[in-house]
Amino acid sequence: MCCKQPVRLLCFKTLGGGCISTQSLTVRDMMQQVLKKISCAYFILFCLAAAPHLCQASNIAVITRNDIIPYTVFLEGYTQAGKSAEQRHAIKIFEADPRNPDNDKDIAGQVAALKPDILLCIGLHAVTFRQIHFPNITMIYSMVFGTPGQAIQGKAPALELSMNINPGKKIAVLRELHPNIRTIGAVYDPNQAGDQVTEAIREAKKQGLAFDAVSIASSRDAMAAVEAVFSRTDAFMLFFDKTVLTPQVLEAIFTCSFRSKAPVIGLSEKYVNLGALFAIECDVKALGQEAWRSTESCLADREKCSGVKTAQEKGRLVINKKIADKMGLKIPDMAIKEGSLVK
Repeated sequence: MCCKQPVRLLCFKTLGGGCISTQSLTVRDMMQQVLKKISCAYFILFCLAAAPHLCQASNIAVITRNDIIPYTVFLEGYTQAGKSAEQRHAIKIFEADPRNPDNDKDIAGQVAALKPDILLCIGLHAVTFRQIHFPNITMIYSMVFGTPGQAIQGKAPALELSMNINPGKKIAVLRELHPNIRTIGAVYDPNQAGDQVTEAIREAKKQGLAFDAVSIASSRDAMAAVEAVFSRTDAFMLFFDKTVLTPQVLEAIFTCSFRSKAPVIGLSEKYVNLGALFAIECDVKALGQEAWRSTESCLADREKCSGVKTAQEKGRLVINKKIADKMGLKIPDMAIKEGSLVK
């Protein structure tokens, strides 16, 4: 019965910084208020100690170039996604230009002053910049050919957002455009595109097709290999491979394609314009948006910020109608509706 009697209390501060006044309270009311204040204080302490990313904004340094349009589109998708997020992180953009390497030291000083929690590196030069100046800072990177070996090394985690479209999707489109296909060929540098080719071979087998891939060590070796591959295959697939994607080798590929009427599967609209039958290109803006989601995930758990993450969207189909006509191929109505035709 005594607990129901009102008591007079002096004002005192709790762990949460609040104050219980000298108004009349029952002991039960008093205990409830104290417990509430203590719970609030413990929550704040836990948040600051165990999950600071939930309590405060982080600094994000973006390393990029301003002279490459796809990089600009990627960054646009990233910043738009960031603006719509509930947590406002500080994003600062730095331009590291490989044509002016002496300026990289100044840029590095500016990045260091920001004290970034994470780096977003757009393009291969940005990845190299991070490896030289900030190997101890977690990195998310994209817009690179294949997987540069140095990118996944270092003392801090690194997550790649790949531009690669699943080769199974490309093979399915090829069969739709050219039902008589039996064998697909490729020339590749294992150090550049080994994983990509392995996946393509696996996907071709699933769809009942043979895949004839010839490995080379230099662009000079690629010239002779291209001739040989076209002589025994029905189509040719390009990969993100700097050894193969040189002007001289590409000219040989498209010359052989035209002569043998064996279509080339390109990587983007650029290669369709050069003479590929079609390409399924990554939606760069959507990839930038995915990079923002990955940034939030990495800030939440750095240990999981590693490996390779493939784009989830289906990509944009681009078809070269002139090449299709020259090869006597009919473009299905569905492909016309879904694809962007290059006249």
